[in-house]
Amino acid sequence: MQALNPSMNPYVVGNSVGGSRAFVGRNDILQNVYDILNNSQQNAILLHGQRRIGKSSILGELETQLQQQNGVCYPILFSLLGKAHQPMEQVIQELANKIGDVLGKAKPQLGDDPKTYFRQTWLPEILTNAENTLVLLFDEFDALDDVAKHTKTEFFRYLHDIVELNQERLNFVFVIGCNISDLTQIASALFKGIPTNRVSLFNQEDAFKLIELAETNQTLRWPNRAKNTVWQLTQGHPYLTQQVCYCIWEQLHKGNVAKIPKVLPKHIEQVMPTVLERSEGAINWLWGGLEAAQKVFVSAIAEAAEKSVTQEQVDKLLATIGIKISVPTLVDAPKSLQDSWDLIIEDKKGYHFKVELLHRLIAKYKPLHSVKSELNRLEPEANNHYQDATQLYEKKKLDEALDELGRVLRLNPNHIEASKLQANILLEQDKLGEAGNKLKKFFEYHPDEARLLLVQTLWNIVQSVKREGEQLKVYEEILQFDRNHVDAQKEIRKIWKRRAERALRDNDCNGAINAYQKIGLKDKAFEIRKKCFWYKHSKLIIQITSFLVMLFFSYLANILELDIDIPWWLWGSGLGIIAFFLTGTISFKRRTREEY
Repeated sequence: MQALNPSMNPYVVGNSVGGSRAFVGRNDILQNVYDILNNSQQNAILLHGQRRIGKSSILGELETQLQQQNGVCYPILFSLLGKAHQPMEQVIQELANKIGDVLGKAKPQLGDDPKTYFRQTWLPEILTNAENTLVLLFDEFDALDDVAKHTKTEFFRYLHDIVELNQERLNFVFVIGCNISDLTQIASALFKGIPTNRVSLFNQEDAFKLIELAETNQTLRWPNRAKNTVWQLTQGHPYLTQQVCYCIWEQLHKGNVAKIPKVLPKHIEQVMPTVLERSEGAINWLWGGLEAAQKVFVSAIAEAAEKSVTQEQVDKLLATIGIKISVPTLVDAPKSLQDSWDLIIEDKKGYHFKVELLHRLIAKYKPLHSVKSELNRLEPEANNHYQDATQLYEKKKLDEALDELGRVLRLNPNHIEASKLQANILLEQDKLGEAGNKLKKFFEYHPDEARLLLVQTLWNIVQSVKREGEQLKVYEEILQFDRNHVDAQKEIRKIWKRRAERALRDNDCNGAINAYQKIGLKDKAFEIRKKCFWYKHSKLIIQITSFLVMLFFSYLANILELDIDIPWWLWGSGLGIIAFFLTGTISFKRRTREEY
């Protein structure tokens, strides 16, 4: 049998498949667009959904289908990606060029004022021809939402005028990579009253049609078990389904393949590392469309070991990156991630990912610790105040900057940079105590970010403290935040040495011993304990020694048969004193060895 051609991989990853055999499904969305084109009361529709969900492919398919209708209308596919920072006149000229190309006309000459001439003269003249009905397919429209306020206000108002120019001959399909509510107020005004249609995941039937593309060109066999395994991983996500199938096709067609390979569930798991690696770019595209709070929340869910995560578990995970006080955007994040982005589902068990493969991708490439920088952007209003505060700080208006920072931290207590700047300003104003208190609170939430500045502040505080006891307290506090702070360790040793020396001068043995023990001088403490013991009991030792000498001579007299009569009770008392003395000495030595 002749080997299969390895170039026959039917799966397309990353590029639009509109107008090709790889395009499947979306019949409901296409029909909604045609309903608008045939409605004399409407001439625009907005398609929205997460990135890499197939919106561009839908536009490509519309372009192909409209071209096949023999001049009933002319589709103009125009992507705004990369045009956000181009001069508006240049964008208008490129749009006119594209319309001219589709209609077979010469390159338009829009003169010195392209905006006015295009809207008032050139485009109306095009539309006066009864055969020229245009459908403008605007892809990546939300790219224009991220430009200077004045520029985008002008552009959106300009488009609004064009939309209303001629509803019978001029139709629009706008595509955005997010929910319309995520657009700025200016952009949202353009779409007011325009029907919207969310582009979401394939249903299982359409997902299986996509998987079966390799069966259509007879290069893979897909039994139901294998198709169900892909479905469980992707839940009909077009891009991820294409990626999984592409990698499987590639894996099973290595070398010369003489017969059609059969896909097994084990093959799907084998290609998962490759799928994850090749999908990193796609997850970055998706990530770029999410707001800060959405990123933080979804990373927290991905971090959990369990597939379903309760709100309590989410809160504990968020606390690991310093979020102990929630803010409104974090509270709203689950709903928007579920309703607008199709990323998560909430049920009785908690939150979990709708697409398992997205769960794995976010856990791998967007772990919770990596999104800590997003904390500053959790509340947009707070971040605006922070920008104002930094400008005031640069102008040396410190009190006004502090007022702005107070507003920031009331709106978003998790704003790391605001807390840092607040402490720095207080230090510049020589308000060491207040700076220290602020930094200690900051340390509770973000120890890594607060530690260095807090330790430096405490060190500055201790330099102004005169009393030894207060100095010692601050030095020990420094070690609580930085246990390896060498200078603080040295100063603590000096203080306890001085205390030990004063205690010795005052014959306070226990005080001296305790002071030496505090700084780990065990040999010195042991030496002091011995000296103090013999000093305290010297009189008793002399008396016992004298008594022993007396007993010795009495015993000697008995041996020599001298007439010295020593009562039995005196002998017993002497032996008891000796035993007491020896027992106490041995006990003291044993106890001191155990302590040191």
